[in-house]
Order: sequence, then C-alpha cells, then structure tokens
Amino acid sequence: MSTQRKTPTPNPTPRGRPRDPARRERILAAAQRLFGESGLDGTSLERIAQAADVSKVTLYSWFDSKEALFNATITEPFNQTVMQDMPTLDAQDPRTALAHMATRYAQQLLDPQVVAHMRMLAASSARNAALAQAFFETGPAAIAAALVAYLKRAHAARTLRIADASIAAEQFIAMVRGQEHLRALMGLPPARGPRSRAKYIEGCVDAFMAAHAA
Repeated sequence: MSTQRKTPTPNPTPRGRPRDPARRERILAAAQRLFGESGLDGTSLERIAQAADVSKVTLYSWFDSKEALFNATITEPFNQTVMQDMPTLDAQDPRTALAHMATRYAQQLLDPQVVAHMRMLAASSARNAALAQAFFETGPAAIAAALVAYLKRAHAARTLRIADASIAAEQFIAMVRGQEHLRALMGLPPARGPRSRAKYIEGCVDAFMAAHAA
C-alpha cells in the first residue's frame, strides 16, 4: 500500500497592508512629547494618534494600550542604544565590551526625557502595579538578561570567571547606576560632568574585572 505525503499548506498571507515602521516611530515621538507635557493620566490615545497623524486603528496595531505605549517610550531608547548590540559584543575583550555597555546605559539613565518618564511611572505605580511590572520586565529585567547572556559567553570564553551571572549582572548595573540616577530622579544637579562620569565608569569596569578575573 503506497502512501502519499501531504504537501504542507503555506501560511496564509496576512490581510491588509503591512505595518509601516515609520508610523510607529511617529507614534512613539508623539507619545513621548505628550506624556512629557501632560503626564500619563492627562494624555489620551486619541491625542497621541492625532499628533502622530495616524488613526487609532493604526496605533492599536502597534500598541494595545496606553500603558504599553508609555512603557515603550522608556524602553525603546534603551533597546536601541544599549541592548541592540549586546549580542555582538566581543567575549574575548570584556573590558571594552563592559565599558561600552556601561557608557551607553548611563547616558540613557540620565537622559532628561527618560528621567521625566520614570518620575511619571513612579507616581502612577501605586495606582497601577501592572504598569510598573510591565516596565520592569521589558526594561531593567531585559537589560539584565542581556548582560547575563554576555557574561555567560565571556565565562565560556574564559575571559571572565563568573560564578553566578545573574548576581554579577545585577551588581555591575547597580554599580554603574550609582547615585547619579537617584539625584536625577530627585531633581538634583548631577555630581559629575562628562569627564568625571567616564572616569567613574572606568572605575566600575576595573572593579568588576578585578572581582571576576579569569
């Protein structure tokens, strides 16, 4: 008895026009500006869609809620400047890789728009715990996970000696954050200029390398 193989059915073609990434960028830019002007509670999706010159249907095709859009305005800059190149960092040269990651991370933490949005997040987190949890998972936890993956690669390459990558990543991020981020959240002037900030990051990398030298 002969058997015939069934030809796999191709995936159906999605209906409608493909989503335009440029529209997504316009939505994010409009949301960041309006959230900064009117806060989370004072900004509606209708206003954002109008400012971005898109329909609400288009907006919802990218972000299913105002909270998701708000979180994206904070996490997207980190994704683009910090996490995007983490998988390509050289495991053979952890000093350079960690200095690169730390410099970009510190720059984003102290960006005025990021600081303003984090203040809004803190103000609303008591009323919306789900918003805070979503931000933590897509922001700080995602960055830590990317660093954990790099540290494991460096450990496998024997350029670092990491007993617990999760703890090591958390310690490094906390060290880089220092008190400058807290000062920014409290509206205090920065304690360091660009040159002394670079020196501080260099010290963080030196301390981490000394603790985890292969």
